[in-house]
Amino acid sequence: IAVMFDGLLENYLESYLCAARYLLKTKDLGKKDPLKAINRFASRLYKKGEIRRYEALCLPVYKGALDTFRKKGLINDKNRLADEQALQKLIRDVETFLEN
Repeated sequence: IAVMFDGLLENYLESYLCAARYLLKTKDLGKKDPLKAINRFASRLYKKGEIRRYEALCLPVYKGALDTFRKKGLINDKNRLADEQALQKLIRDVETFLEN
């Protein structure tokens, strides 16, 4: 069963990784639509081969990622990066998981 859902989990984690990397790069999600900005960033990552799955380009999953980041204190109420070290650890952990 795990093999059957492997691709689905990879899509999900790559989407979270894109949102996290975008946040780390910009430090501020701004007032415009951050989901579209993350998607443009993720498209570039996909074209460069930094993420493998096209299905990871998914706005609803980015929204879930940002909501999770807020709940975990990574983003403050002004849509700015609040805990860079925790975000970097998250990125490392997801990248390590995806490599294995």
